[in-house]
Amino acid sequence: MDEALVTSLNSGPIVLFTSWNPTVSISWKQNLREDVNVKAAERDAIDIVRRKSGGRAVYLDEGYVGFTVIQPRNGIENPTHVYDFWMSKALGALHELDIGAKRHGSNDIVVNGKKIGNAAQQQLTSDGIKYTLVHGSIRSYVKDFDVMMNVLQIAGVPLKGFSKEARGIITSAEDETNSNEKELYNVLQKHLCPNGTVSSLSKEEKANVKMLKAEYSKPEWINGTGDEPSRGPCDFIFDKELMIQSLRGKVTFL
Repeated sequence: MDEALVTSLNSGPIVLFTSWNPTVSISWKQNLREDVNVKAAERDAIDIVRRKSGGRAVYLDEGYVGFTVIQPRNGIENPTHVYDFWMSKALGALHELDIGAKRHGSNDIVVNGKKIGNAAQQQLTSDGIKYTLVHGSIRSYVKDFDVMMNVLQIAGVPLKGFSKEARGIITSAEDETNSNEKELYNVLQKHLCPNGTVSSLSKEEKANVKMLKAEYSKPEWINGTGDEPSRGPCDFIFDKELMIQSLRGKVTFL
């Protein structure tokens, strides 16, 4: 989606909010078959996408509010500062809901030691346009935890046998303050684009989305080379620390 909108960039960023059908999103440099049970995904009709930003595998469904920021680079901004800026905006939204979220490391958003969200960034160029891409998601509520555990792996080891321990590692807006999905979306919109103008996709943008969807749905893109390392699931690795203690020392990941 971000690549389809790049040609619409002018002086300011584009902020895109997304909802999801059950999907596993892996990073551009992550081993698919080490970190996703592909057969389980096919059986449960879970989509698999490989995104252009970094980070780890993320399971997404109707219980998540996703956001994407596409910001033009003029050669002056420090990319790290740009990423920090948008992460602080997401944290501010959660704070307005009285959720005491903090940033942990580069990619993780946690509340009292439990993961509620994540983000990742990448510096990209498309059609000669340089831009910073930020992908993020916040968990509104936990919908199908068992489905998530059935499809995620780390270094080829299925996570479904560690569900009880893993459930204590994650949280949601609903868990923390009984906030619902609409409330979460509203505060994210308020903080990420306070002066933004809401618009629908143009005919040209829709055509670009359709074309690029076909390109990035090709098996050669989703499968990758097979030489990528295991990076594991974002929800259960804080920075580089595996939080499922029963698996520590038994799996290797980047």
